[in-house]
Amino acid sequence: MDFTLPKWCLIFIFICILIPIFSIESIVPWFIFIFFSSKCIKSSTNNSFPTKVKLTKCIIYTSIAILLGALFNILVLKGTSFFLNNILR
Repeated sequence: MDFTLPKWCLIFIFICILIPIFSIESIVPWFIFIFFSSKCIKSSTNNSFPTKVKLTKCIIYTSIAILLGALFNILVLKGTSFFLNNILR
C-alpha cells in the first residue's frame, strides 16, 4: 500500500490543530482534532475519488471541526458563568 499524503492536506491538518491550541483546556478539542484530521487524511489518500471531491471533503471536515470547537468553547464559557453566578451564590 502506497501512502502519500498530498501537500494540500497539511493545510487542513494545521487548521484543525489550531482548535485545541486556542480552546479552553480539555480533552474534547483534542478528540475533535484527531477525528477530523484522520477523516481528512483518509479522504485525501483515497484514490477512487478525484482531487476536487477530496478537497471538498476536507473543506467540509475542517469546517465542521471549527464549528464544533467554537460550540464547545461557547458552551463551556456559558456553563461556567451559569455555574458561578447561580449555583455558587
